[in-house]
Amino acid sequence: MARTKMWEEGELVDGVLNVEISSWKYFPNYINKEMLEYTDYVYRGHGDSNWKLEPTLDRVIKSPRSPKRDEHLLAFKYETRGRRGRNPSLLEDDNDWWALGQHHGLMTPLLDWSASPFVALFFAASKAIELKTDSFTVFAIWQNGIEAANENIKEEPSIIKQQRHPLLAVRGKDRTAISF
Repeated sequence: MARTKMWEEGELVDGVLNVEISSWKYFPNYINKEMLEYTDYVYRGHGDSNWKLEPTLDRVIKSPRSPKRDEHLLAFKYETRGRRGRNPSLLEDDNDWWALGQHHGLMTPLLDWSASPFVALFFAASKAIELKTDSFTVFAIWQNGIEAANENIKEEPSIIKQQRHPLLAVRGKDRTAISF
């Protein structure tokens, strides 16, 4: 009798390699066998495999130019008056405020990434359990690819569609195999 495959790699489509894991209990095996030597990847967990790789704020407020985004950040700034202490001591621009908000659970235009695939798995599984979704995903992206794409954009600001660099999406449906 043939043994069930632990994972199956799909084709590279639009710069994304999809890997389907038969059970999340095999995730450490996949990381140790396929990703161990790739130390320049960062990871992100999504509680629903149907979500795009986009910040929560973009899922809620679709238009990047919507005044609702500014109102959202302004409300956070007002709520933190007298409450945030001395750390960080200086918030120079909206990006600093978004970063502070991200740390406190504010929906932001930022995406959190981790150097640990297991931290990403924890957040994906936690959210999947909370939402009762059928499947969740751990993304891995090559940091050097991001840096190269950013340099290309800086050199040629008129680039509308940037070149995509390899992104790995590990997907699975077995929430019962995750235990914390």
